[in-house]
Amino acid sequence: MDVLTAGIPAAKHGALASLSKTYLAYCDCTRRGGTDKMAIAAAFTNGDSDNLMVGRNGVFCDRNGNDWDATITKIVEHPISIRQAILSPYKRLGRFLGEPIQKMAAAKEKAAIGKVETQIVATAEKADAG
Repeated sequence: MDVLTAGIPAAKHGALASLSKTYLAYCDCTRRGGTDKMAIAAAFTNGDSDNLMVGRNGVFCDRNGNDWDATITKIVEHPISIRQAILSPYKRLGRFLGEPIQKMAAAKEKAAIGKVETQIVATAEKADAG
């Protein structure tokens, strides 16, 4: 992990960071119970990135053993491992195919709920009239 120093903002650092071909997560860190703040760039070199996203919280331990509350603010995505590099096209294809199916299912669910609500209102009106 690299502490961003010398006033280099994450946006400026991130422009060149994609050349590293490394999965990077930029985090804003704060000390619990204090006002100390810092920004870091964390390089992930093992594991899986499926659960890493902007806004995700974690803990950063510095070299002095201090714990910092870290929040991911920006991600530069690259495969973390060979397995992930091989599977990434298939995951993208799955997302590409899954999104329209989810939208269609949501639309059908909304239509079904609307139909049920209409029938309930009609039944209630008939009961009031009769």
